[in-house]
Amino acid sequence: MAKKLGFIAFVFYIGFLGDLIDEGTYHALLTWLNDEYVLLTGLSLVVSCSLLVFSLAFGNMQWFTLVYAMAKLAYETSQFCICLVSTLAVLFYLHFDLNLWGDMQPILTILPFLLLGVSCASIHMFDFNYPVRNTVTSHLTLAALSWCVILAVALSRI
Repeated sequence: MAKKLGFIAFVFYIGFLGDLIDEGTYHALLTWLNDEYVLLTGLSLVVSCSLLVFSLAFGNMQWFTLVYAMAKLAYETSQFCICLVSTLAVLFYLHFDLNLWGDMQPILTILPFLLLGVSCASIHMFDFNYPVRNTVTSHLTLAALSWCVILAVALSRI
């Protein structure tokens, strides 16, 4: 997770320094997220439910490799989305005083964590040594830390 977080922060910080990312980018991203939130919600719920169903069905057929690969793909995708939103929220707030967490549809903040939980549960069905609690806790901590940084900066500017 640290590699993904560092890479995302580096790329976007270079974009901020080069004036490639501005308030127009924020509003375009927010408009797209708010316009397509029904599609994103439906896609995330379909992926989560199908991953759970495939995990149960393929687990009974002893196709562990296929289920593990699907669960790892969902896990990596949700991890990337959580890192991306957390990093963008902090960077947009530090540069433009715009809070991405507060401006997004509330359901969009929950969906990456839903996919993370389902993918961790699917991995745990086949690998009982997989640290589900540590994995989910670290991602929740990242999002909470993002909120805390935004709150601390907001309170320091009062």
